[in-house]
Formats: sequence, C-alpha cells, structure tokens
Amino acid sequence: MNKLYIFLLLLLAACKDEIPPIKADQTIPFTPDAKATISSFIDSIQYLKLENVEDAFVSHINKVIFQGDKIFIGDLRIHKVVVYDTNGIFQYALDRKGRGPEEYLDLKNFAVDSAYIYIIDNYKRTLQAYDIRNGKFAFSRKIPVVAWDLAPLKNGGFAFCFSSFIGGKLKHEQSNYRLFFTDKELNITHKLFPYAEDGYDAFGKDYYFTENEDYIVYNWSVSDDFFLIDKNNIDSIHTVKIDFGKHKIPDHLKRNKEIVNNERYNYLYSTPILNGNYIAFDISEEDYYTCYLYNRSTRQMVDNSMDDSFNCMLFPDACDEKGRYVYIFRNKATYDDLVSDGFQRASKDVEQHIEDGLVLVYYTMKNNDAVEGYFPQ
Repeated sequence: MNKLYIFLLLLLAACKDEIPPIKADQTIPFTPDAKATISSFIDSIQYLKLENVEDAFVSHINKVIFQGDKIFIGDLRIHKVVVYDTNGIFQYALDRKGRGPEEYLDLKNFAVDSAYIYIIDNYKRTLQAYDIRNGKFAFSRKIPVVAWDLAPLKNGGFAFCFSSFIGGKLKHEQSNYRLFFTDKELNITHKLFPYAEDGYDAFGKDYYFTENEDYIVYNWSVSDDFFLIDKNNIDSIHTVKIDFGKHKIPDHLKRNKEIVNNERYNYLYSTPILNGNYIAFDISEEDYYTCYLYNRSTRQMVDNSMDDSFNCMLFPDACDEKGRYVYIFRNKATYDDLVSDGFQRASKDVEQHIEDGLVLVYYTMKNNDAVEGYFPQ
C-alpha cells in the first residue's frame, strides 16, 4: 500500500475534532543567508511590453499562467481573463459574465491546459471550458464541490481546493476537506486534509495552486506547509514545511486575523512557485511581504539586497515554460521606486509604456536545471 493511502486511512480514522498533524517529508529552515542575495542567482532580466488595447483592460491581476505560446492574465474582480501571445500581442479576452448557457455568473478562479481555459462558476456550480485558441465556449459540466481554485491533472481529471471562512456558510453541504481530486467526468476520487466542523481560515487567497509542467504546488492560508502534487500520479504528494522558529504563528492563534496581521509572525502569504532549481516564496514579515528565493542545490534561502536593487526580484506572478520567473509591472510608481534604488532601467519606449500599460519582467536564473528528486538528501 502506498503512503498516500496509508495517510488517507489515518485521516478517515481520526475524530473530526482531532485532526492529525501533517508530517513533513522535508523541512526548510527559514534562515536567510546573510552572505548572498537573490541577485547572485539571476543571470539576466528582460522586459516585454504587453499590447495596450481597450479589450485588454484589467483593474487587478490575481493570477497569471503561461501555456504554450500564450500568456493568461486573470482579473477575478471583473471576471475576466486576458490572453496575449508570448510576443506581447493581444489575442482575445474571455469576458463572458452573464446568465446564458455559454456564460458564467462567477469567475472564482481559472486554470489552463493545452486545449482549454477552465472557469469555476460557483453560482451555477459548473466548470465552464473555453477553447484556448480563441476563447469560444466548448462545454460545461457540473462540479461536485464549491471550490476556490483548480488545476488540471495529466489523466484528464482535476484538483479542486476549498477553505472555510469565519461567518461563511455554504448553500449546499459538502465534505469538510480542503483538497479534492476528480476523474475527467468530475467524479470525486480522493479527499485530503480534513478540517474540524468549526474550523476556518483567517483569510483567503487569490490562488491556492501554482504549477509547472510536472507538479502542482498547493498551500492554504497561514499554513507553514506546502505540497507538491505529481500531475501524473496523485498518489505521490510530497510535503514540505518551512520552519520559522520562534517567529512561527502558534497553531491556536492561526484563526485570529487581527493577531496574524499585527504581530511579528512569519508565514507563507502566497503559494510558493517552483521553478527548476529554485522556489520563490512570498513571506509575511511584520506589516509587509518579502520575496525570498530558495536554491534547492545549495540549500540557501536568500532575499533581496538592502543596499542595491540592481537585480531585485519582486515576488513573481508565475514562471514561464523556459524556466524564467515573471513579474508584471502594474504601475509606473513601483518601477520608479525600484529604479531609484538601482534596478536595471528599461529602454525609453518600455518606460513610456509602463505609464498606462503592462510590462513583463523575465528573470533568467543561473544554473536552473532541476535537481534530481524533490530536494537533495
């Protein structure tokens, strides 16, 4: 019997009010290396202007996905996904909010595979699929759970996740689990990570999954753990814990939003982004969030230099299929602040474009061949 099914049996045997602790397969100490910085692992940076047309307007960027020759930018607030090619040319916008059979009432989150854009519509309780080439409606299927995020598996099935919030009550009952796996017909095949009847998270997240070609990375709010799910074999889940030492949030305080926000605790704010030899972290520190980079080969945790922002890395929005981390400049003020601290200046036409358009920054990393296995032993 593999270790996932042993784990499932333990969970099913546990009392609802006594959720067993999660055992880590690997622990990363949060001990930043004072002798190195993120810039020491960056080979070069490049800018790309995204075509600025009316249909490409977004008010907020919640999630970014690279798939094939396309870039997908999701604005969950206005229920829209904008699609560019990798040269920055606008392709189309998926902007289909409505009550029709080919529309969605809600765009809670989205995912992409080689054929479709998938939309979670929790009002209709459906998964809406649209052709990746042009955004045309393809099909709709009933989903078995309310979900906050999703990710496609290689067998045609999906991973869905859910978290409960204080004061929130679902219209329809569903099992008290955080993670659900389905087959391609959306029948649930596995349930993982139960929570107590009165359990809830302090706050939600824009996205709970990040992906690369082989793995889904999963993390929920204020958790010190993240999980690597093999897209080809969901029986293989690798658990990684970040050890924050004395700055870890005590378990009994994790549901207290005020304390979490105001005390000097460290926690994973965003889901980590795995990229070959590196993992990017967005870590809460006092009243702000800081980008950290972990080198899996050298086992170094590093942040940006306090003295020089030449190759500063803001927490990336995604990584592309060439193994580059990607950040999108939303406004000129952020760019100007970085440049004033030494960040590599863009060309004049790119600087002008940042005034009222979006610009990508690609970070090409040094020695970015993936290490064998998950982590060096």
